[in-house]
Amino acid sequence: MDTAQFNEALAHIRRFETMLVEDGALILKFWLHLSKKEQYKRLKKLEKNPHTRRSVSKRDWRHAKLYDQFVKTAEQAIRQTDSGEAPWLLVEATDWRYRDLTVARTVLESLAKHLSLESAQSEITTQSKPLTPTGTLPSTLTILDTVDLSQCLRAQEYSQALETYQGQLHRLAWAAYEQKCSTIIVFEGWDAGGKGGAIRRMTQAMDARLYRVISTAAPTDEERVHHYLWRFWRHIPRAGRVTIYDRSWYGRVLVERVEGFAKEKEWQRAYLEINDFEEQFAKHGNVVIKFWIHVSQDEQLRRFQEREKIPYKKHKITDEDWRNREKWDVADLLVKKMAQLPEQTKN
Repeated sequence: MDTAQFNEALAHIRRFETMLVEDGALILKFWLHLSKKEQYKRLKKLEKNPHTRRSVSKRDWRHAKLYDQFVKTAEQAIRQTDSGEAPWLLVEATDWRYRDLTVARTVLESLAKHLSLESAQSEITTQSKPLTPTGTLPSTLTILDTVDLSQCLRAQEYSQALETYQGQLHRLAWAAYEQKCSTIIVFEGWDAGGKGGAIRRMTQAMDARLYRVISTAAPTDEERVHHYLWRFWRHIPRAGRVTIYDRSWYGRVLVERVEGFAKEKEWQRAYLEINDFEEQFAKHGNVVIKFWIHVSQDEQLRRFQEREKIPYKKHKITDEDWRNREKWDVADLLVKKMAQLPEQTKN
């Protein structure tokens, strides 16, 4: 790792910690410091004791010889990741009584202070209200405005193309597996846009051992007590695998904002958090592909009515779908605003 990569990694760490703090987490970081002489003394003592000898490895001695380099690197890391919301606490660790007491006292005092601040803030926090379509956009065209909704394929042409591309996808999925290249595929878009159908045609071409489909619905009780990205982090694919998200973290700036589930400060900072989340995955050598499945408001209505008439499609249409449709103008406004954001705040 060269200097530029090291500094970039530290910047990512600091942004990650800031994200957790802004979500209400308390972060305490302790650097337990020993002198070079004291560290050498402890390693020798551990090595001589038959009961603790196994805890000292060749790697420990190798690192001990690089003590000066570790100190220099650690100082740089501490300086660049020390912040008011996630401070480093340097503790002299030579005396174990002093070390333990200092750490324990700091944890207790910091936790008490944090809880009192949280209590005070909860008293003045107001619930966000659902949005109404009062926003306006500049007259310039957005990405969604340029989508040609008249495009279509004939049945025979579609079948031939599907067979060709499914074959290519099958081979590429295995090639990615062999090269340990992971892939995230995100599907967002309007209700009845066809996200599920597109996903099924993709997975038909892939070995079931290589992919997972994550259908995102309302968060569970377990997910609610974590940062909102946690339920997506936990499904990040292993090396060479594929994770397909049927709706995703963009719900934070779309449905959660429309319904008033996310406070203004939460959805505002979500753009940067999402951008950083995707950037880190891509810079690790993996692939991120995002699809917005777009249909017109009239086409959505036609599909809704069709679903109500066809027995085997009735389960796809619910009262919530009709309720969401009533908020089309609000959602359309937010999607277009998201599409207009510059790349430094939105991927």
